Amino acid sequence: MATIHDEIDNWLAADLHGELSNNERSALHAHLVDCGACRKTHQEIKLMNKILEETFAQQRPDPAFEQRMLAG
Repeated sequence: MATIHDEIDNWLAADLHGELSNNERSALHAHLVDCGACRKTHQEIKLMNKILEETFAQQRPDPAFEQRMLAG
């Protein structure tokens, strides 16, 4: 059976996007307290996400973009 540590990238991505249940989030955060390597990865992912959001915030398509793409 896979552990949080074995699938840390999936767990961290799910946490970043708010896709974990309360129990899963608690388990992840308990693991991060105990595991320095995963805690470092978590911090790197959060920083990368922040940089990407700040970089691309001004370059978002207008609200009608998705509709134009679907219509095309």
